[in-house]
Amino acid sequence: MWARLGPRRMQEMSHRLLRALLACMLSCACTSARADDHAERAHAAARDRMEHAEPAARIVDSDEAARLGYEAGPAVRGAERARRGADGLRGAAHALLHVPNVWTQAGYRQSTSGSGPELTVGLSQEIPLRGVGSSRRSAVSALTDALDAGLETARADSARRAALGFVSTIEAAALLSVRDRAVEEAARLAQVSRRRVDAGVAQPIEASLGQGEHGRARAAHIEAEGLLIEAAAELAVAIGRDPTTPPATPARFGAPPAPVTLPPGALERLSAAHPHVRALEARARWMRSQVGVARAISGPTATAGLSYQREGNGDQVALGQLSVGVPVFDPAGFDAAERRVEAAGAEGLIEIARAEARKEIHLARHDTEHFLELYEEADRNAIVPAREAVRLAERNYTAGTDTIEALLFARQRLLSAEELALHARAELARAHVRLAYATGRLGAPL
Repeated sequence: MWARLGPRRMQEMSHRLLRALLACMLSCACTSARADDHAERAHAAARDRMEHAEPAARIVDSDEAARLGYEAGPAVRGAERARRGADGLRGAAHALLHVPNVWTQAGYRQSTSGSGPELTVGLSQEIPLRGVGSSRRSAVSALTDALDAGLETARADSARRAALGFVSTIEAAALLSVRDRAVEEAARLAQVSRRRVDAGVAQPIEASLGQGEHGRARAAHIEAEGLLIEAAAELAVAIGRDPTTPPATPARFGAPPAPVTLPPGALERLSAAHPHVRALEARARWMRSQVGVARAISGPTATAGLSYQREGNGDQVALGQLSVGVPVFDPAGFDAAERRVEAAGAEGLIEIARAEARKEIHLARHDTEHFLELYEEADRNAIVPAREAVRLAERNYTAGTDTIEALLFARQRLLSAEELALHARAELARAHVRLAYATGRLGAPL
């Protein structure tokens, strides 16, 4: 076939095939470039929205975040609603179990002593003998205290959530800054490695390694962007704001706080201030008050009443009535015993909560030392020499006296040390938040 076409015809067909192949390659390259450009624009737009969104507020430290969460956290509104629902209980704590009974009888009497209509009217009231009113008022007081403690626990939990959200937001912002710089440095490295390969002084693998390092840095940067958006939304919700308009926060941590020391024997005293311990104690008192309510309601009663009778012969009779239950057994025994079991179970939970509170305080206090030590070690003895190693490796690689592998290794060690120090600084801040929460000092106004 090719022989029959002739040389001129074969040359024309070869040119056409070459042009088609070039057009296909250009189309693929343009499509890939458009996809990359689209991804770049999407990430840039997301970051622009995050950076230029109108902030709902500016929070300068974890104490302020805790205060805002304490005042307006989502859980606070629900606990406040429950507390308001108890306001009408005291007025409903009646001393009586039943309303008075009015009864009547009517008829006609036919008698040799006189005949005529006959009418009887009576009023009676059942009266508990074990002080229903006082036991109910005590129960209302105990329930009010339990709801107050529940509200305070909700406030403390919301304050902790907001303070931890604030810490996570700063951690994510600082991590994004570290990875920003890593992307810039990786981009320069990719350019240098490409120039070295194009100049024929390096193997093609160096360009691939440089490009791969740049891609890895960009991927890590995208991950940090997602962490920042998530942390900022959590902080916004924790302080009762819309998650789409997170508050502005500092971009980095300040100087690390000093570790906390506790005097001997302080754990037992401090654990009593733990929000959950106080809430369980108040709930146990309320459940213990239910024993008195059960005894009063199911206990013996007396019935007092009056009656008036007009007989058919014209006689009139007025009578008083009093009946008293004979306590041959305790009718409230079962109900009261059941309430005692429930109260004992609630009191048992207090001991568990106190033990957990002591552990929580101990670990939080320990972490104020542990993570401070970790942060200082990473900041002084890991980051500083790692930066020097990167500087020397960059100089040697640019001068052509060392390979790209040494530079990549030095960069990865530096990034690892920087992120370790950042993590330690964030955990140090979280330890102080946990310690303030466990000792009942977080978010509450001074």
